[in-house]
Amino acid sequence: MVLSPHLDDAVLSVGDVLAVAPVATVVTVFAGSPEAYPDPPSAWSLRCGFGPGDDIGALRRAEDEHALHRLGADPVHLAYVEHDYRTGPFDEAIPDGMVDALATAVRAAAPTVVLLPCGLDRPEHRIVAAAALSLRAVLDGPTWVAYAELPYLCLPGVLPTRLAELVADGVVLEPLTPTSDPLARARKIEALEAYRSQVGPLDDWWSVRRRVRETPESLWRITT
Repeated sequence: MVLSPHLDDAVLSVGDVLAVAPVATVVTVFAGSPEAYPDPPSAWSLRCGFGPGDDIGALRRAEDEHALHRLGADPVHLAYVEHDYRTGPFDEAIPDGMVDALATAVRAAAPTVVLLPCGLDRPEHRIVAAAALSLRAVLDGPTWVAYAELPYLCLPGVLPTRLAELVADGVVLEPLTPTSDPLARARKIEALEAYRSQVGPLDDWWSVRRRVRETPESLWRITT
């Protein structure tokens, strides 16, 4: 099981893992649609081709289903709304009920391994990382693995700083060797293209297609 902050983070960051896993579930936390979108839409939404009246969340969930289908993974979409689609303030505390919602998803799938984001750069990433670590503290069973989120791991200093924060909080991380299967990488690249609204702007801003081709996935087993 991969815990994904946004609709595309799992494929961007651990698509190779999903491609080689015989069974996989991706739980995207901030996958909901708000009661009302900002009007006008945000600059990023406009760059992605969305306009007034579009249910962006629904359109992006459909993209996610297509992407994960290409990797043989099952999507689970939680109803939390990311900050770009909200009209009010965004609180970076763990929302009420999020840890319980994640626990329900994990227990339903009964995975042997749960992958959680390190919590790089973006507020939703930090929230999901914190919620997942809170869940890990009370849920026995699966092996827990942290992953570094692409493209933010490419920002100078961001990943080392975050890893140091996790270690300071008592999270012991054991580096894992990522898969180097070229067929898995090819499937990851194919899956990425299913995010039609996102991949063009991400490529313009982050050269994300090149980074996906060239960047090894970064994984750490959480041992305590």
